[in-house]
Amino acid sequence: MDSFFASYKSSASDVDSASMNDGPSWRWSTQSGSVIAWNQWPLLAIENWSYDFTGGAHGNGGSIFSAYDLAQQKKITPADVFKPNYKPVVTAALEKAYRKKYKVPAGQSLRQAGLSVDKIAPNDNFFLTSHGAVFSYTPYEIAAYAAGQITLFLPGQTSGR
Repeated sequence: MDSFFASYKSSASDVDSASMNDGPSWRWSTQSGSVIAWNQWPLLAIENWSYDFTGGAHGNGGSIFSAYDLAQQKKITPADVFKPNYKPVVTAALEKAYRKKYKVPAGQSLRQAGLSVDKIAPNDNFFLTSHGAVFSYTPYEIAAYAAGQITLFLPGQTSGR
C-alpha cells in the first residue's frame, strides 16, 4: 500500500492541476483480497486478487494462486507434482483446453485466435483439485487486456502427472 501512495504522490506532483476538474485520472484506487479457491484434504489453493486503477482507459488486475500440499506442509509448484519433462505434455494439454473452452478450430493458430503467444506454456500460477490441475494467466500474460484472466482446467488424466 505504501508503494501505491508513493507512486500516486510522485505522479501527481508532476502535473499542473490548476486547470483540472476532479477528473477520473486522479481518482486512483487499489483493491485486493484473498479467497480459498480449493480446500479438500490434502490440497489447498489460495487466490490472491488485486485491481489497481492509476489513470488511463482502464485499471488492471488479476489473480495469483498459491497451491499447498497440507500433508507435506509445503507450497507446491508444477515441478513438484508433474513428471520430469512435463512441459511439452502440459503445453499441448493447455492448448487443447484453450481450443475447447474458446471454440478455436484446429486449423487456426493461437495468435489468430487472439493470443499473443504461439504456445501456452505452464506457469506457476496454478493449483490442483481432486479432478485435475488449473492454470491461470493474468491479463496481458498471454493475451490482450480485453481477453481478461484466462483460466484453463486440465482433467487429471491429461494433466501430465
